Amino acid sequence: MPAVKPVTADRVLARYQSRTVYLERHGPHSDALIRMAAAFRSGDLPSMHLLSCIGLTVYHGNEHFLVYHIPTLSPGIVNPVRLPILSYALDNDIRMALEDRFRIAVEITIAVMEIHAAGWVHKSIRSNNVLISTRGGKKGVKGDAQVSSAYLVGFTIARSQDTGVYIRIPITDPIHSLYHHPERQGGSGDNVARFDIRHDMYSLGALLIEIGFGKTLKVLFSPAPSALGLKEANHKHLLDHAHRLSTSMGSKYADAAITCLTESTQHNEKTETVRKEFYEEVLCPLQEIMDGFKKKRGVEK
Repeated sequence: MPAVKPVTADRVLARYQSRTVYLERHGPHSDALIRMAAAFRSGDLPSMHLLSCIGLTVYHGNEHFLVYHIPTLSPGIVNPVRLPILSYALDNDIRMALEDRFRIAVEITIAVMEIHAAGWVHKSIRSNNVLISTRGGKKGVKGDAQVSSAYLVGFTIARSQDTGVYIRIPITDPIHSLYHHPERQGGSGDNVARFDIRHDMYSLGALLIEIGFGKTLKVLFSPAPSALGLKEANHKHLLDHAHRLSTSMGSKYADAAITCLTESTQHNEKTETVRKEFYEEVLCPLQEIMDGFKKKRGVEK
């Protein structure tokens, strides 16, 4: 693809062949980058809430970006300068209907399962890696927002599960660490566990908490900043919030989040066993909730 114009951000929206595309910076050229571009090239991916990669472009000779096609969003992207992500909507108190929140949870869970089925791990699941467009629903304005389908993005550090290269650098950023499995947190000198699908599952549990409360973890943890970076305290705090989800989102949703946070801490389980548990105890209950909304709409008609 043609070289891009100067880009200062790690990800940005751009125009290519009269359509909006999404670019993610991936650093120097590598075989792993080529494999990723090929793995996420399928035109079927948007139905699984993943963007389809349409190519690779370069800036200044060594900064490579993967370019993704963005499906038509409804509502459309109003401000192409600002990346439309879930964390922005949450931090700006955009009011979303209960059904839309459940739908987003299902869509991102489907995306995570598809990544794992394809033999990849994401390694950075959180609300600022969920692409979503909203219109309306602002604080002080009546009515809920219109909310588009959600797509999981942020594959900068994703990798194939069968790669022979394992980067075991612990997550030390106090905010980012909130989303990560305790095995992946620690100081700069700590030897952390190799990343596997359990760790993505844990991060999804943290994201389900954000969706359920309509707030980012940064806000939910803000009354206790001293706890940031202490992995045992972080884990307990997340579990406390997951249990509290039953009040606003129901017991099925709360149990799905709790499963993500607890089952992912079980050791020595085979990958297929973890995927089966993930499907049966997380995706299926969330999908059942959405089916209930569909039946209700059918009765009302």
